[in-house]
Amino acid sequence: MFDQFYSFNSISLGIFKVLILMLIGYSIHAAKLIKEEGIEALSNILLWVCFPALMIAKITSSFIPSAFPGWWLLPIAAIAMSSLGLAVGYLFQKPIKNFNSRKEFMSACAFQNSGYLPMTLVAFICKGEVCDRLLVYIFLFLIGFNLTIWGFVPAFLSKNFKKDFKLNSFLNQPLVATVFSVITVFLFGAKWIPEVAYDPLKMLGEASFPLSLLILGATLSEEAGHIPLDWRALASCTFAKLIALPMLVLIMLRYSPFDVSYKFFILLQSAMPSAISLVVIGSYTKADNKFFSGTVFYSHLFAIVTIPIWLYISKIFF
Repeated sequence: MFDQFYSFNSISLGIFKVLILMLIGYSIHAAKLIKEEGIEALSNILLWVCFPALMIAKITSSFIPSAFPGWWLLPIAAIAMSSLGLAVGYLFQKPIKNFNSRKEFMSACAFQNSGYLPMTLVAFICKGEVCDRLLVYIFLFLIGFNLTIWGFVPAFLSKNFKKDFKLNSFLNQPLVATVFSVITVFLFGAKWIPEVAYDPLKMLGEASFPLSLLILGATLSEEAGHIPLDWRALASCTFAKLIALPMLVLIMLRYSPFDVSYKFFILLQSAMPSAISLVVIGSYTKADNKFFSGTVFYSHLFAIVTIPIWLYISKIFF
């Protein structure tokens, strides 16, 4: 069913395309065509407009609950994976001395590129029914993922987590858009948005993909994220994200009662590099975006090798 995903060349090509867009963003900033204020403005457009439009357009057009028995397992799996990633990140950051970006380290381990990169790989590698099914899996997984990354991470990265972690921490634009979309599908059914409104919404949402990568590339240039301050922390975080976490997930899935398609998809998610959205969140929470941008860049770079390996291993285990 998933034979296309066992091709090293196909997966590597998809990741290379991501890196090319990041390089363009890097070049734009390096050429001084955009400054820090411009990066912040683009991040706000992405957060307030494009990301919410993407969630609404994709979920309302593709989510049909009756067609996916046990669909609710995927949002739960997303939350469980993020929790496991936080635990792995906590264990790996403990031995590092003279390192101040511990929350950023844990977040980079816990939250993966769960939307754009999997969708890109699916679009480039497979066609037809398999492609459609995996895309819906991605959207369902994103329900739980968005709940944690947009609701939990901003408060977690704040200097006073206990004080700032309130119910309204979850009321951010991408999360509200996700919950709104799911509720309206249950109330009105899929594809309830009129075409005249859906088409521009879809166009805005699709702008999220290149825009987020351009922002990441520009941030890499702004923060010199490709030249990290602490190579030990970067190497440890990348190993935890690309090796340790998928290994734990693989062992758990081996003995789980899930359908093989769910197992494959969850392992695929666990093998993804760190989330590009962390750079956007880091920008407006004033977190250590140099560490975030460096981790995102190098985890995507090494994922060219690690993702095909994990998917090939899944062929043996599942």
